[in-house]
Amino acid sequence: GMILQRFKNLFFNRVFEPLQNHSEMDLNWTEAEKRIASSSFYQKKIKDNLKIENIDSSLISKLIAQFLRTLVSQDSKYDRVLRGEDFLTKQEKLGFELMNDQTKGKCLHCHTTDMDPLGTITGFKNNGLDTATSTTSFIDPGKGDITKKIEDYGKFKIPSVRNLGFSSPYMHDGRFKTLEEVLDFYDNPKFSITVDSKIEQHIGGASLNTIEKQAIISFLQTLNDSVFISNKNYSNPFEN
Repeated sequence: GMILQRFKNLFFNRVFEPLQNHSEMDLNWTEAEKRIASSSFYQKKIKDNLKIENIDSSLISKLIAQFLRTLVSQDSKYDRVLRGEDFLTKQEKLGFELMNDQTKGKCLHCHTTDMDPLGTITGFKNNGLDTATSTTSFIDPGKGDITKKIEDYGKFKIPSVRNLGFSSPYMHDGRFKTLEEVLDFYDNPKFSITVDSKIEQHIGGASLNTIEKQAIISFLQTLNDSVFISNKNYSNPFEN
C-alpha cells in the first residue's frame, strides 16, 4: 500500500532529480530523451525487450529505478555468518564487538551492523573532520550549503560500511586513503559548532589501541562482497 508506493517513489526520484540537478548531471530531460532515443543501442534494447516505441523521461526513469532495485549485495562473509554458513575469526569477532561497544568504537550510533540489503543509511552527521567556530569557517559547509540552517553546517550523509574495501578513498572529500587513516582520525576528531555529541566525546584522547583498530578493520573486511562487485550484470554494458 502506502509504504510500497513510497519505496517506489524513492527509487524514481533518485533517478529523476539528479539528472536535472546543477551540482550533479545538470541536464534537462528533453535533451536526455533526445540522446537516448537517438542511440541505436538503446533503441534496439527497448524495442526487443519491452516492445515500446516511445522513449520518454518516465520510461527512462522507471528503467533505471528498476535496475537500482537489483543492486543487492548479500554474499559478503558477514552475510554468510548471519545465514549460519560461515564463522567470524577471533579477530573479526573482536572487531564486531568493538564497533558495537558503547565505551570503545561506538560505531553503532551511525553505522549499524545488521546491514539492510541496499546498504542505505539515512541521516546526516558532522563527524568532526574540520575545526569550525562559525558557519562561515567550515572548509565545506556540507548540508548547510543547501538548507542554510545553522544546525546543518558541516554535516554529510552517513555512508554504508558495506563494501568499504572497494570504496576508498574515504570521507566526502576523499582525504583518507586507508581505513587505518580513518580510525586514526576517529581517535581524535576536531571540534566544530555542529559536531555530533557522540563524536565530541572522542576529542582530545585516543580510545582504541593498535590491536583494537586492526580488529575493527578485520571485521569491516567481512562486509566486502566480491561476488556482487564482480557481477558482470552490473558492469559497463558498452564494454561487454
